[in-house]
Amino acid sequence: MLFLISGVNLAGGVIFNLMTLIFPNFPFGGLNHMNLFSTANFQAETSYTLLGGDVFKGSSEVVLQLKELHSNEFVYLLFGFVDNLIFLLIIYFLFKNAYMLFGNLTENFKSGGSFCQSSYQNIRCLGFWMFGLWLYRMINGLLFSLFFIDDLVVEGMKLDLYPDISEFGGFVVALIIFAFAEVFRAGVVMQEESELTI
Repeated sequence: MLFLISGVNLAGGVIFNLMTLIFPNFPFGGLNHMNLFSTANFQAETSYTLLGGDVFKGSSEVVLQLKELHSNEFVYLLFGFVDNLIFLLIIYFLFKNAYMLFGNLTENFKSGGSFCQSSYQNIRCLGFWMFGLWLYRMINGLLFSLFFIDDLVVEGMKLDLYPDISEFGGFVVALIIFAFAEVFRAGVVMQEESELTI
């Protein structure tokens, strides 16, 4: 079901974003709202009281995370189209591989087996698509931090943008999926060896 929804989302997203690219005031597009995966750090006067009664007053480091940018210039609309298309494609292929994986696992369990080569390939593909999603977000953060935003001013302070380091969690998830795929591959080999022994 999620695979079907992601396919409809991909098709609808491409159509609506193309309409926004051609007609910037099209109400159902969203290209002028580009995803942004960058952060800025600054020092700010802070005070708080803990439940135990301790009070803190001083300066703290604050991390500002911009979620999206707004622009109606054609170059940015085009960039937004490519940005959204990449994101929609990655989500579509993630769900497609998950759908295929669960289908393969169901077939295998019905036939009495536990492991198969096609399930291993699906898990590996999931790892590559998760890595691709992480890489996409890091490249997005680098492009905006280094090239697209000239200056960022918040409350009169000029801030520098950096790629969002918290996005590193996506890389860790991809590594875990790759490790799980290798465990699954070992299970495939052991199952094939036991079948040959019998």
